[in-house]
Amino acid sequence: MSEKTNHLEENEVRVIKLSRAAIEEILWETFMEIGHDKLELEADSDDIIFRMTTDETMSELVFYACDFSGEKAPDFSRIDNFIKQNVQITTDSVFTEPGTGKTYQTIHIENTDQVL
Repeated sequence: MSEKTNHLEENEVRVIKLSRAAIEEILWETFMEIGHDKLELEADSDDIIFRMTTDETMSELVFYACDFSGEKAPDFSRIDNFIKQNVQITTDSVFTEPGTGKTYQTIHIENTDQVL
């Protein structure tokens, strides 16, 4: 590995240019670190599973948690579709100050074998 340099030379620019997959990786890892806190869930729950989706242009991101205590996995396709059709943007920033309002919305999806 090369030595680290703490400064830039004149006319020098250091660049990181990310692919969509790398951007999604950063977002996923970030949400995995802050997800329990932002969704106000117990951090040690084994029955919670997270999911993240983005639209084609990455102009919207959906991150949610649901119960996974049953034998079958949640029907993510059905949940994703319900969210797409029924849930508006819940916040302009996940980094809102505590006490200024929730960044999430709790929804209920009826007629499913899975507990949400």
